[in-house]
Amino acid sequence: MIAPIPWRLALATALPLAAVLLLSCTGGPSVPDSAADAGRPPNLEPDYAGVVVPPNLAPLNFAVREPGSHYVVRLSGDRGEPVAVASDDGLMEFPPGPWAAMLEANRGGPIHVDVFVRGEDGAWTQYRRVTNTVAAEPIDRYLVYRLMWSRFNTCGRLRLIQRDLSSFDETLVLDNAGFGAGCINCHTFRQNDPADTLIHTRGGSGGSSTILVRNGRPARVNTVTGYGLTGYASWHPDGGMIVCAVVQVRPFVHPAGDIVMDVIDMDATLVCYRTDDDRMDVSPSLSRKDRLETYPCWSPDGKYLYFSSARKPWADASAFPPRQYAEVRYDLVRVAYDAATGTFGEPETVLASADTGISMTQPRISPDGRWLLFCGSPYGCFPVCHAAADLYLLDLASGRWKPVAANSDKADSWHSWSSNGRWVVFSSKRGNGLYARPYISYVDPSGTFHKALLLPQRDPEHYRSFVRTYNVPELIASPVPVEADRLSRLVATPMEAESRLPMTSASPEVNGGIRYGEGRTP
Repeated sequence: MIAPIPWRLALATALPLAAVLLLSCTGGPSVPDSAADAGRPPNLEPDYAGVVVPPNLAPLNFAVREPGSHYVVRLSGDRGEPVAVASDDGLMEFPPGPWAAMLEANRGGPIHVDVFVRGEDGAWTQYRRVTNTVAAEPIDRYLVYRLMWSRFNTCGRLRLIQRDLSSFDETLVLDNAGFGAGCINCHTFRQNDPADTLIHTRGGSGGSSTILVRNGRPARVNTVTGYGLTGYASWHPDGGMIVCAVVQVRPFVHPAGDIVMDVIDMDATLVCYRTDDDRMDVSPSLSRKDRLETYPCWSPDGKYLYFSSARKPWADASAFPPRQYAEVRYDLVRVAYDAATGTFGEPETVLASADTGISMTQPRISPDGRWLLFCGSPYGCFPVCHAAADLYLLDLASGRWKPVAANSDKADSWHSWSSNGRWVVFSSKRGNGLYARPYISYVDPSGTFHKALLLPQRDPEHYRSFVRTYNVPELIASPVPVEADRLSRLVATPMEAESRLPMTSASPEVNGGIRYGEGRTP
């Protein structure tokens, strides 16, 4: 038996292709009293079956990939009003208002998805009910990511976008068309707060540029090295210091094999930028000459800096790619930090690649300090290039680590914690192996990752035709406070020649307190 559905639904069978109606939950005749039992759940695209949904997420619009002439989907929970939509093409778009009301009413409880399909012969089929769960905890409202071509030899059009996760609204943060099509390297926020932001660009009319937003006020930082402060950066929790990676990054193409492109850091070191007095320091603990050191990450209490560190097997970059590139595997390392004296301790290995058998990069610590999420790949520092790249969770109290359940058979990397520690957004190429898409996974208090859901779009078929990749997704609690045109003007501001000082890990100065450049350009 099919549960009664309002009279407006019956009228929907006469509507044009792709008509979608909001249905009331009471009164009116129902659809036919009986329907064939499909004996299986429906094929949904995206696969929104058995997922945990943030209570403040936009509608999970999807396509029903079953043959038929008319489609009805009804959502219901233990509380609140049901929501139903009808369509002649299987593309189901849920009205935002009733959707949001249903999620709010059913926080911590189930949402049931019932799918009915009418065949060409007029007979109805009912598919096995799909049940999702609405989490009690919300996700940070905004997600910032780069939209870019999935190729490395040219930037092309590249935009930094801010998506409101409670809707489908996108706003521009920065467009490289404003500074000669240079690269928007990366973006870093202090504990999910965009009032303190670091954005790095390179190439184009802006050269190597670092934009610092401090307490909501933007400036271009002129204390940069020959390679610039990169997007591999982490804010100290008090906001007074940013540790950044300075790298010589080199992409190349494999002549054969599953990996088409790859990236090597020929040299890499970590530097400390003091935001309050525009000063850059180099510590011997972070810039060992025989190591490649990158991907810094502060613990939430600011007492430890975690990063990735690997032995540098080549003396110079004269032969490229160096024959030892596939031998480079990164350890997870940390150093203690004394805020009172501003000094770092000695490096200690947290996980050694010799023990794990993988290269460990992109460490990110949960806001409560319990978990460290990192990316593991066969070798190197650029896991997005490796189909075998997966996410791993380390329990910092016990030292136990494991792959997360949300992994796929394609590259999973570039992850970001929500400010409450219950959500992780990451990039995955699980669709076609070429384009990375943002996926959201609920992390329960035990550290279990639940089935990842694809970032929803207004058009259920958006990802079928969208030929750009989503890169470096970062969750933030509020909008970026600076308009895109102002950021673009700062990037394009000429920089004094004397502030372009070279620095690599092969020859760092480590006496501390070194001042580079001539301050900031507001």
